[in-house]
Amino acid sequence: MKALRLVLVVCLVLAAASCSLKATWDLPGKWQQVEGKDVIEFNQNGTMVYSTGATAYTLPYKYIDAKELRIDLGIFGTTAVKASLEKDVLTLTDPAGKVVKFAKVK
Repeated sequence: MKALRLVLVVCLVLAAASCSLKATWDLPGKWQQVEGKDVIEFNQNGTMVYSTGATAYTLPYKYIDAKELRIDLGIFGTTAVKASLEKDVLTLTDPAGKVVKFAKVK
């Protein structure tokens, strides 16, 4: 009986932790840079397409927690960016503190 309770408690804790790691905002979709021409399209399968001019890069991304994303840059490693959403404006802040804003394309 104690083992069953322990298993149930562990399952509940893991379920709660997995829910809290998901972002509370709707990231998938196309986002246009507010002060520029770059476009990011986040797909629900965990990939993003970053387009700058005629060049497009497909990169995997993952939620670290409700405020951060980890983006895999291939041979350049990974980077964690802080993300916040207010209305239809996505703000991304890189580790160096550079802030870039994107507006949701409707």
